[in-house]
Amino acid sequence: MENTSEWVEEDGVLTQTFECDDFRSAVDLFNRIAVLAEEQDHHPDMMIHDVRLISIMLMSHEEGAVTDADYALAQEIDQVITEMDAE
Repeated sequence: MENTSEWVEEDGVLTQTFECDDFRSAVDLFNRIAVLAEEQDHHPDMMIHDVRLISIMLMSHEEGAVTDADYALAQEIDQVITEMDAE
């Protein structure tokens, strides 16, 4: 899996796009992130597009801005990707 960008904070949103091997691995990543989000009760906006790209947008909706919780979830998402690459 490749990062097509780094986490970038812009216009009150922390974003990154990942390039997966195929659609199935994009769905797998999407689902793993969903589990993290539920565990933290912190839900990102996510979308799968162009067959194998997944874009993630993090912001604390109640704050209307990026917070430490967003950066913490971004780090956990990076860890999930590292684990998936090792599989």
